Amino acid sequence: MMKAFSMSILACAGVLVGGASAQQIIFSDNFDDGTNSGWTYLNRNGIEEIADALWVETGGRLEQQTPNYDFPRDTTVNDPVLGAIALAPQTVGGHYSISAEFTSLESGNTFQDQDFVFGYLDENNFFMLETIPSGLNVFHVLDGDRMLVAQGPIAFTHDPNTVVLEHNAETGEVIATYGDAAPVTFSDPIFIREGANQVGVGSNNDAFAIDHFTITQLGSPAPDPSPKITAFSYHSEEGSASLSWISEAGVLYTVSRSFDLELWDDLEDSVAGLAGTTTFSDSAGGLRAFYRVSVTPTGP
Repeated sequence: MMKAFSMSILACAGVLVGGASAQQIIFSDNFDDGTNSGWTYLNRNGIEEIADALWVETGGRLEQQTPNYDFPRDTTVNDPVLGAIALAPQTVGGHYSISAEFTSLESGNTFQDQDFVFGYLDENNFFMLETIPSGLNVFHVLDGDRMLVAQGPIAFTHDPNTVVLEHNAETGEVIATYGDAAPVTFSDPIFIREGANQVGVGSNNDAFAIDHFTITQLGSPAPDPSPKITAFSYHSEEGSASLSWISEAGVLYTVSRSFDLELWDDLEDSVAGLAGTTTFSDSAGGLRAFYRVSVTPTGP
């Protein structure tokens, strides 16, 4: 009588993948070349157009030099956009971060705001992270209406501070770090936005300067490529075995066998994976054998 054993199965990955995320700086500007070319500047606020902000690259930083815009404000409606926006030339999407050094040009202003603009589609549809003395405010501008989405506490100061905004447009999570303050996390489906969008900086109505502006593409943890065995049968009287695993088309797999879990022999190192499930049979086993499946390494 033939007996089927399913205990002697091992699935070992050929490549071990940790949980670290890949990072790649895709744009950086230290404003040291004396020109602010490449950036896009938008200067509107409220329901009426206001005077142009004075954007100047000077002293190794980018300055928005127009303080305290004087413009009519209709308090019955939301302000659709910022007073001044500077959009970087590089678009980004998915999981990314933007960072910059913010410096106030109005040391006596007790309500200084300095902002990141992200997920920007057009001047009526974008997100903004605002730093003010009472904390961090996150707004969603949708069809011209600005809505407060979230708030978080920070230790505000007018000294130059590095602000980092991490945005995961795939999960709707935003993490903001202001200077030495602890990171503040906001999570809402409203922050989910597909495709690549523009990002930059802005201010509602205050003069400010930025330096060391950087966009970093953050990669999600790589998926574990370990083959998952879904079926196994071993017939001791015939010395044969059959195993199946979840596989991908175009991937090569290695099937190995051991009789003592110490010495392993590769039975086949170029099993072509199928979309869905791949099956391999061994007709020269023994009374007891162990099998493992791994992704065949590629390259030299």
